[in-house]
Amino acid sequence: MNYYTFSGRAKMTTYILMGIGAIALLYGLFSKDMSGTRFWANILLEGLFFTFISLGAVFFMSLQYVSQAGWSVAVKRVYEAVGRFLPFGLLVIFVVML
Repeated sequence: MNYYTFSGRAKMTTYILMGIGAIALLYGLFSKDMSGTRFWANILLEGLFFTFISLGAVFFMSLQYVSQAGWSVAVKRVYEAVGRFLPFGLLVIFVVML
């Protein structure tokens, strides 16, 4: 089975953007400009937002399965991929709650 493979340039761009995101996250955590409460509130809000999106995708996928809809085969993989974020989102929420 042929899977899509990313080119070297696409991988490098992705790693650079992830590095910029990690640096921005650390800057927000240790910066004097932003309080710690605001940082954790933003992390919680983002965690909830993306967790609810993935929960909605899992709900929609399970609804299609229960109703035995045949048309959803074309978009099933998209909802499965979005639903894979659910454990990570729940982990982020639990870490912030602690």
